[in-house]
Amino acid sequence: MNLTDFNDAIIIKGITEPITPIHAIDLKKVMVFQKSGLSRSDLLLDGKEYNPTPKDRLYFYPGCSILRHKVREWGKTDNITITRHQDKATAEFIAMNTLKQMFTDQYITKVSKDMFIEFLTLNYPEDNFELQIDEIRNTVSDFVYLDIGWDIQQWLLFDSQNNNNNGKNRAKEVGITISLKDLWRKYNLNAAKHDQIHRGFTAWMDDKTFDQLTHLFNSTKVYTQESLIQHINKGATIIDNGMYMQLNNMLASNNKEDIIVAMECMANCNLDRSLGKILLLLKNHYGSAIHSRKEKNHVNFKSLLTFINMPGLNWITYDNIIDNMMDKGLLDKQTLEELMPLVKHDMKKNHDTGHFKINTITVSNEVKRYFGATTTEPDPIVDEEE
Repeated sequence: MNLTDFNDAIIIKGITEPITPIHAIDLKKVMVFQKSGLSRSDLLLDGKEYNPTPKDRLYFYPGCSILRHKVREWGKTDNITITRHQDKATAEFIAMNTLKQMFTDQYITKVSKDMFIEFLTLNYPEDNFELQIDEIRNTVSDFVYLDIGWDIQQWLLFDSQNNNNNGKNRAKEVGITISLKDLWRKYNLNAAKHDQIHRGFTAWMDDKTFDQLTHLFNSTKVYTQESLIQHINKGATIIDNGMYMQLNNMLASNNKEDIIVAMECMANCNLDRSLGKILLLLKNHYGSAIHSRKEKNHVNFKSLLTFINMPGLNWITYDNIIDNMMDKGLLDKQTLEELMPLVKHDMKKNHDTGHFKINTITVSNEVKRYFGATTTEPDPIVDEEE
C-alpha cells in the first residue's frame, strides 16, 4: 500500500429534504483509499519481511493471534524474547485483520464533488450551505461519497428519464428541482459516467486512524505477524491431503489414543500452511470428538484454538473457514479449489429439488477482492450435462 493512494474527502451521512423548513447536511471528513476496495496485497506493509537477529525484543499489537509459547520456544536459541513495552521493542508485529479493521470498507456511491455542489445550490437556493460547500471544495478528492439510506437515495439519485415512478414521485414530494443523474445528463457526460457517478467498493478511515496507519507503514520495525509465523513454522509438518485423510479417520474413530494423537498433530503442525485442513477437521469433528476431551485444554491445543479465534466451534460453516483464513491473510487458491467441491456437494444435497438443480457455484466479490489483481479466483464449479 502506498500512502499517497489516500486523499482527504467528504462522506455524506445524511441530508434533509429541500421541502423541510430547516436544511442540514451530515458530513464527515475522512481519508479515502483511491483504489477500488481493499485486497490482501494492500495490507502487506509494502512487503516488509522480518529477519530475526539475536537478542531481538518482540512487541505484539492487540489482536495478534500468534502462539506466544511457540514464539518463546523458537526464540530461545538466539535469546529472542517478547516484551510488553513498545518503546523497548526492536520489532513490532500486527495482525493483518487488525489492519483491515482500521478501515470502513463498503459498497458505496461516489459522485463528482463539483456536480454535488451544483446540486446543492440548485435545490437549496435560499440556503447554500456555504460552510459545508467550502469544506467539500477544499478536499483533495474529486468526489464526495454518499453513505446514505435508501430513503434518501430515492430522491437524491432518481433518474427522470427512466420508468421508476416511485423515485420521481418521491423527488417531487421532497421538492427536488434537478437530481444528480439529471445533472449528469445536462452536461452530456455519458462518455464519462464512471468519472461522475459510480457505485463500488470504497475504503476510508478518520484522520486519527490514518496517522496510526502512517506510523505502521513508515516505521522500519513494524511487520505483519505472518512474517514471523513463517520463521516459527520452519521444519513443522504440513498437513497435506494424505495426512488430512489419516487425521480425519483418527478423529472419526472411537479410539481415545487416536483422537489425542490427532489433536497433538494439529497443534504442532505448520499452522499457516495447514490452517485450511485444520479448520475442516474442526468442522467435522470438534463437536463429536474434540469438545469432550480434556486434552483440548492442554497448552498446545489451547494455543491453537486461541490462534484460530473462532466462536461456535461446534457449528463451523464453510463461510467461517473462508472468513477466518482471509482475516489472517492465509487463504490461498489451493484451499478454495479444495473447498468448492465440498460446498457444492452440501448445497446440492440440501437444496436440489425434483425440478431444480444447482449447477454452478462461484466465489463472492469479497473473495475476489481479497486476491486482488495478483491472482484469480478458482474457476466456477459446473456440472456436466447428465
